[in-house]
Amino acid sequence: MQLRMGSRLRGAWIPVASAAALTCVGCTSSALYHSSSPHSAPPLTSQRADKLSSDLAAGSEAPLRDALAVPSGQSLDPAAASQIAALAPIRFDAATFHKIDAQNATVIGTVTHPPAGQPATWTFTLTFAGGAWRVVDGGPTK
Repeated sequence: MQLRMGSRLRGAWIPVASAAALTCVGCTSSALYHSSSPHSAPPLTSQRADKLSSDLAAGSEAPLRDALAVPSGQSLDPAAASQIAALAPIRFDAATFHKIDAQNATVIGTVTHPPAGQPATWTFTLTFAGGAWRVVDGGPTK
């Protein structure tokens, strides 16, 4: 199982459960979310990593929206929060944080309840939006 982005709109992480993938409908897989800010984002702190973990595990829409790069007004699949929470907790290792560019990065996370047959170690893509690092996508580390 992998969290993958679709191709219509950027930033929404709307999972649809399947045996092979948890697909984000309405997202961009080939391009990362791009901020108009020319400034380089700060590193991921352990506090923000912990907050991402708790927001993804909450099982409700408001915290999920804080953790994900979701455009204002974009609706989420009602099952998204519970499907993502089923993977939780996800523990992000801030020491593995690696910037891709000024506003995008990757980080390794350990998924406590990965889908059957999938490893617990995943790589997550993050974007710095709205003053905080947010999850764009993720999937098993290769």
